[in-house]
Amino acid sequence: MNFQRLREPLKQDQSFMVFLDRINSELNAYGVGFALDETRKSTIDYTEEELQIIRDKIRNFIIQNIDASIHAQVRKITEPSELVKKIEQIVDPMGVGAIYELKKRFNKMYCDPKLESALDFNNRFDDLVERIRRKKTARRGRKGKLPLRD
Repeated sequence: MNFQRLREPLKQDQSFMVFLDRINSELNAYGVGFALDETRKSTIDYTEEELQIIRDKIRNFIIQNIDASIHAQVRKITEPSELVKKIEQIVDPMGVGAIYELKKRFNKMYCDPKLESALDFNNRFDDLVERIRRKKTARRGRKGKLPLRD
C-alpha cells in the first residue's frame, strides 16, 4: 500500500469533512476503509499482525497529511480511528465558544480577488456555513432545543 499524499496538509482553519472524505477515498481505493469505520468489516481475513501493519500505514498516511500544529497534539495516538476523532475535535471543537468563534470568522469573511478566486471564496463560505450548522445541530441534539442566543 502506497497511499498518495494529499495536495496540502490539513490546517486548523480548513474543512475537516473534506479532509476526511479524501482520507476515506484513498483508504477505500486500497480496500482498507474498514480501519476507520468500525461498522465495516474487511472482505479479506487478515491476521492480527497484518492488521497492525495496515493500521500503522494508515496512521502514517494521516500524520503526513496534517499540519505540524495538529500533529503535535495527536502524536501519542496510535489507533487510526481514535486519531481521526481527535483531529476532528481539534479542527472542529464543540461548544458555545466554538460557535461564537465560527460566527466571528463568518462576520469577518470577505473575498480579495488578488488573493483568491471567487470559486475558492465560495468554497470557504460554504464550508464555514456547514460548520456553523453542524455545531448548532449538535447542540440541539444534546439539549433538545437551541438556546435563544449564542
